[in-house]
Amino acid sequence: MMLSASTPVNQGMTRDVVARDSFGRVYNLRDGSGLPVGMTFSRASSGAVWTAAGVLGKMSTNLPRFDRVPATGVPRGLLVEQGTTNYFRASHDAHNAWWSKGGITTSPASMTAPDGTTGMVKLTEDTSTGVRHGLSRALTVTAGDYWVISGYVKAGERDRMALYCRDSTSANKVYVRFDITNVGIVNSGVTGTAVLNDYGIEPVGNGICRIWMAGRTGATDTSLVFEYQLVSGTTNIYDGNGTSGAYVWGMQLELRTTADHVTSYIENTGTSADVARSGDVLTVTDLGTLGYNPAKGTMVVEFMLGAVGVLS
Repeated sequence: MMLSASTPVNQGMTRDVVARDSFGRVYNLRDGSGLPVGMTFSRASSGAVWTAAGVLGKMSTNLPRFDRVPATGVPRGLLVEQGTTNYFRASHDAHNAWWSKGGITTSPASMTAPDGTTGMVKLTEDTSTGVRHGLSRALTVTAGDYWVISGYVKAGERDRMALYCRDSTSANKVYVRFDITNVGIVNSGVTGTAVLNDYGIEPVGNGICRIWMAGRTGATDTSLVFEYQLVSGTTNIYDGNGTSGAYVWGMQLELRTTADHVTSYIENTGTSADVARSGDVLTVTDLGTLGYNPAKGTMVVEFMLGAVGVLS
């Protein structure tokens, strides 16, 4: 038997895996104590995982990721995800020249990031009037691609931020505005033929939240602009004061051929190539070792699909 997320599943994540055999024995993969005899795990790359200390760590190739609730450290279970790619480069550094800045200034990182490094960069609005203030990147995609954009944010003088995606003419666009302090959604909107499939916000401790938005801008669009914008009140178009801002880190863009949902963070510290994470594969190599009789028994697997937090 194989449990794999190498192909897309509903929410992109599988946690809280508990196998129960026909004798009522429970093989708990939730508490992080390891895999039972008769099960193996593989993943051809490293992968991010939340630790008991509330830090976003990294597990090496072929090591299972026993994930935890970021803000509390409570065990969340074995993490099984599909393979995917982060198409944003310099994902750890908004100050890097790979990112375009509009209506803002940035400086080197000055705030502790989820991985424990001093990595979060402040986006400080300038004094431009009637404009969007934020970080952006234009990318070429395959027509009809669905996308998932995410990132970690922390309030500064501004405690609201927006995720925004548009085509080259702004005829088709999608946005969601998030309230970082209150861990909630301010509002959202869709224009033209764009589609908004999913969005949410999850607190991860130290006043930081992960925000995400999934959708498609248009069936024929191939040139898209993705943005992380500061928000004043309920709008992301306003007059800047030259001092207010918020912090960002861990920017991520996933592209799919079908509508899908956010997965764990894939770090890309370079600017010359995309970075991929391989799919997780959990395999039961010997059902007999687990006490399973295929002629008489039933095996039940309990699991949770999906991102967690405040969802759309």
